[in-house]
Amino acid sequence: MMSLPSRPWQWVLFVALIAQIVLSLILVTGDYSQAPAAVGRDIYIVAGVTLVCSLIGSGCLPTATEFKLSRNCLLIMVIITALAMFFAIMAGALTVWVIAPSLAMACGLLLLYRELALTRANQPQD
Repeated sequence: MMSLPSRPWQWVLFVALIAQIVLSLILVTGDYSQAPAAVGRDIYIVAGVTLVCSLIGSGCLPTATEFKLSRNCLLIMVIITALAMFFAIMAGALTVWVIAPSLAMACGLLLLYRELALTRANQPQD
């Protein structure tokens, strides 16, 4: 049984991952027959990369507070997704609005690391 997120950073990452998956599926199912071949190819590559990264990130999300590997996986996933979107924007294949879910995921990661730092600071020293 899946439980809903309980922390603010989990909600931000959860919603951003859903938005990224929906955006990737919209990009994959689009008709780019009127666009130049290079633009259509770039869009399909970016959509595939971001879809795979988002699915991997959704698997790492529930265990991000306990395991460093999950946090690192989320961090790498957000970096790859943001870079793929930036490259597509710079190539002129996509508009700027498609970077919004990646930026929201980056904000969620910042909230996660802030919470972890506060938790470590409040633990008693041995």
